[in-house]
Amino acid sequence: YFNFHSNSIDMNNKGFISIQYLFSIFLLILIAIFILSLSFNSISSQQNIENHLSSRILLDAVSDNINQVSSNGEGYSKEIKLPAKISGNQYKIKVTKNSIVFHGGGKMAKNKIQPVILVKDSMKVNEIELYSGNNYVIRKYEDSKLSIDSKGWDNIG
Repeated sequence: YFNFHSNSIDMNNKGFISIQYLFSIFLLILIAIFILSLSFNSISSQQNIENHLSSRILLDAVSDNINQVSSNGEGYSKEIKLPAKISGNQYKIKVTKNSIVFHGGGKMAKNKIQPVILVKDSMKVNEIELYSGNNYVIRKYEDSKLSIDSKGWDNIG
């Protein structure tokens, strides 16, 4: 006397257990991918904040120096040295009559400064560009005139 049903039940249970096992592994892989994705986004966000913070700190330092020279008397000057790179990128800073703007690494940041009249070679100009890695001298002249001249060799480009 043969019992075919008990054999087929064992085979079906083994198949069912294998499917459950595969489904569990698939679910664990999906959860791991989700957690890794969240971790990557968190790290990326932290790096963006760090990059933005570095450019803001530099912009604040430059604007503070410009405001300090502007607040002092005629003939006062101050030298500033710009770092070669911020967050691994070269950059430039545009100085206008009442603001400075950072451009670098696909980012832009802006700061207000005390209103000044910018001069270059005794001529009034609308803006002056400062480039990464260079030294500059900020000098106050009469009637709120301010010049920002490179000191030494420029690494423009």
